[in-house]
Amino acid sequence: MFLCKYCLEQFEDEHLAYVLIPESRMRHPAADAFAFKFCSRAHLVAFLQRITHQHQPYALTKVSGDRRETYPAAPPLELLHQMSQIA
Repeated sequence: MFLCKYCLEQFEDEHLAYVLIPESRMRHPAADAFAFKFCSRAHLVAFLQRITHQHQPYALTKVSGDRRETYPAAPPLELLHQMSQIA
């Protein structure tokens, strides 16, 4: 179970679509506690749009079933640009 950071609804793990974590927390023993989880691409994009003023880099992981694809850490505005290029 996880809570979508944008809509604040609880979902089963199979509905997890994206994970966003501050780069500075990636090596923390409890890194999952700092992760922002999203149920959809639309909710991730809306959240990134709200935090575009931040300069802290975030690592983005796209979850697709058992497969996870992690993109290089970047500030929110840059991640939004990357999202426009990622299908």
